[in-house]
Amino acid sequence: MLHIDKRKRRYAAAASVIGTTIEVYDFFIFGTAAALVFGKQFFPGLDPTAALIASFTSYAVGYVARPLGAFIFGHFGDKSGRRDTLLITLLLMALPTILIGLMPNYDTIGIAAPILLCLLRIFQGIAFGGEWGGAVLLAVETAPDGRKSLWGALPSAGASAGIVLSTLAWAAASTMPDAAFQAWGWRLPFLASVVLLVIGVVLRLRIDETPSFQQARSSGTLSRAPLSETFRTAKLPMLKCVCLRVFENSWFAIVLVFFVSYAVTTAKIPKPQILNAIAFGGALSIPTLFAIGWLGDRIGQRIIYAFGAVALAAWTWVMFDAVLRGDPSLVVVIGLGLIWPCVYGPQSALFAAQFETRVRYSGLSIATQLAGILGGGIAPLVAALLVANHGGSPAWVALYLSALAVIGLIAVLSMRPTSALDLEPHRPGGVAALRPTAEFGTPTP
Repeated sequence: MLHIDKRKRRYAAAASVIGTTIEVYDFFIFGTAAALVFGKQFFPGLDPTAALIASFTSYAVGYVARPLGAFIFGHFGDKSGRRDTLLITLLLMALPTILIGLMPNYDTIGIAAPILLCLLRIFQGIAFGGEWGGAVLLAVETAPDGRKSLWGALPSAGASAGIVLSTLAWAAASTMPDAAFQAWGWRLPFLASVVLLVIGVVLRLRIDETPSFQQARSSGTLSRAPLSETFRTAKLPMLKCVCLRVFENSWFAIVLVFFVSYAVTTAKIPKPQILNAIAFGGALSIPTLFAIGWLGDRIGQRIIYAFGAVALAAWTWVMFDAVLRGDPSLVVVIGLGLIWPCVYGPQSALFAAQFETRVRYSGLSIATQLAGILGGGIAPLVAALLVANHGGSPAWVALYLSALAVIGLIAVLSMRPTSALDLEPHRPGGVAALRPTAEFGTPTP
């Protein structure tokens, strides 16, 4: 491991956190707006159910674009470096978000409004596709040996902070009189992104390249064609990562998007109540994620994910029962704050451990963003269709998530442990060349 001083490590840690905070804030204020606002603003000619489905479809467009971002930025992140790539993804996410806050609605420019909304959402998706994997690598490739899982909690905690900030922004905006909220108040959470953007750019300009990438570059082991090499040598690790991510991402998106809409429109729960519960749950998840990172360096992240998959699938039934009874706040806080981190927190270091340094950005990014389409991208839409076609019952949504949990549980049991990252991965073959494992046998150098 190349030497890196403590000050540079602190900058890398802060840049990892603030980047995912901004990306998740920007990405999910769109999701909440799709549930609460966009039907009236951009699809006013449709009945409420059709407008909601159209809004969720515009939300899903961002997920469809994310693999493109993974291909583009994964390639440059593995070939040219993590630092510059992450600065570009940050700008590409924040600028469309600000433009959404400024753009006219359907009543002003007609059909051009939803088209422009979808185009800006596509740029958000491309940026997000390259951000998460890079932020994870900035953290785990800079972390000291024996603390990879703990440092891997940094981008995860940043994502939770983004959830908290986006939810609080909407909770504050929703306290406005409805006429003012629909006229201009819904734009404020989007425009607030400019503050986070300035902070993020300043931090990312101060970081250095990660030690792992520096050593791979100096030793001449960088891949000349990271994308083709990733698909040639890392298909199975990517598939396993997809299986884990699909369940977690589906649950997360359903809670933040579909569950909010269902609670407000069907169960008649006040918007501030459900949004505050999500904000409290997101805030609680931050210390939980660090606790899971600390524990993961001791017992392994695979065990934690397996426990979380079972617990979260079971808790989903409790959450929908609670919303039908009219009081979901506590169960939402517990689910999002204590149980969801058990399936989200392990992903950073665990996924990074599945790939060599030379294709790690590509492999990690492509896997997570393909899972984003299969999971969070379609999950709110699937949930809405399941409820609409089964008499309004959310039981089918819980069954859907339980089936995904079983798939994730099977996949995690055969994954390489995060302890593989503690070995020096800066030679041809990377981690696989250095660590024989029971799961995969003896890798070929």
